[in-house]
Amino acid sequence: MFIRGVVQPIVQAWALTLVPPEKKVTANSMLLIFMGLGNAIGSVILRTLAKYVDYGMTYGISSIAYAAILWIYIFATRKKSVSNNPFI
Repeated sequence: MFIRGVVQPIVQAWALTLVPPEKKVTANSMLLIFMGLGNAIGSVILRTLAKYVDYGMTYGISSIAYAAILWIYIFATRKKSVSNNPFI
């Protein structure tokens, strides 16, 4: 619960700074809808997973999923380099 208590207001403030003033209500409602949907779907998936493996394995799989999401976010939001190096 601590993570949600910290992350939710930060993500909400960040999302509201990315949209024009006339879209703030829509952005706020979409954020809250998708957070609720993620909580609902995630709890069902983790409950089903916990039936087949122990809780330690469930936490391990969850941490792998979080790391994958972080990795996708970092690479999706990094800026393209102007240099000619194809590996950047």
